[in-house]
Amino acid sequence: MIINTLGASGLWYTATVVNMPDWVHTRVSKAIWDFLWNGKTELVKRDTCRLPWQHSGLSVVHPLEKSRALKLRWVPPVGDSTCEKKWVYFARYWIGFSLSCRMKGCAFVRSNEVPKHLGDDKPPIYQVVLTAVDRIGVDFDLLSDHSVKTFYSRLTPPPPQRLPCAFRWERRFDRSFNWDNIWGNIYGGLSTNWESDIAWRIAHGVVKTRAYLKSWRRLAVSDLCAGCGELESISHAFCACHLVSPVWSWVSTLINKLYDNPIFLTNPIILLQQGLPQGKNFHFSNELSSFLIKLTLNELWAARNLGTFESKRPSVQTIISKIKARIRHRILAAHHISHGPDFSKSWAHRNVLCSYHNNTLTINL
Repeated sequence: MIINTLGASGLWYTATVVNMPDWVHTRVSKAIWDFLWNGKTELVKRDTCRLPWQHSGLSVVHPLEKSRALKLRWVPPVGDSTCEKKWVYFARYWIGFSLSCRMKGCAFVRSNEVPKHLGDDKPPIYQVVLTAVDRIGVDFDLLSDHSVKTFYSRLTPPPPQRLPCAFRWERRFDRSFNWDNIWGNIYGGLSTNWESDIAWRIAHGVVKTRAYLKSWRRLAVSDLCAGCGELESISHAFCACHLVSPVWSWVSTLINKLYDNPIFLTNPIILLQQGLPQGKNFHFSNELSSFLIKLTLNELWAARNLGTFESKRPSVQTIISKIKARIRHRILAAHHISHGPDFSKSWAHRNVLCSYHNNTLTINL
């Protein structure tokens, strides 16, 4: 993710040895969330966005907690009686005795032979370490490892059992869903992050349809579809509107070529990718189906926006042509990166989207 790998990565070396002031955390957080939401209204709670993508989030880093987790790497060497690094003696002096009250491994610091500070006044950076140790809540010897990732996961809130959006979708379809499977399959596979973003927003129920904007109450907007005049909910915009049905009929012909038995594109399949056949035998078919569905969702939403804001809704044939062009582009890009057996098993599966024989690529669209 751009935010974690490029935006925030420059902070971590300094954050390892220097406390992060509140004003720095405020400015960095503002930059992160403005970038993520493009300066617009934040539609999903920050705590949810910080969760791993397997638990409905986007793995957005929490700068302050990450800086604390980085400093906790100091603690295990402080409790290692064999460690003779120079900085360890300073750390043992300031926080060794306090750690010995919290961790069995630091008991040797209680010895009169080890210099120690017994007062409450400590340098701020060591006080931050002690506070973080208290928040970990367990003896470090009980942790599976002493990596920054482990410390960070202990400092940040755990994922909730169920999000409100899960209840809303299950109430709407009157059935339960495997949400671990839904969140785990939104990103990854053959789809790019850009193609998957719309699926993440749909699952959270935060796509800005007219009905969604109307529910904010402070916006005096119509909740009717600009194309057909019916209530524009998420289900309507992507599945029920008569302007999108022909597109899904075309996509359905491609998807059904990937399976031996007919697949009917229901709303749960389109909106949540729930309902496709399960099992290892369907892995590549499901990956291609998911890719086609996410790509179609993006093109339908782009067409909807053109029709709503510019009164220039593309024709069905134009939308299908754009989908075909994006499929060709993705196939050629994947072939350029790797054109070995993996390409044949994924993109060329059942020769539906393309064929690959004798090192020759043929796109079947």
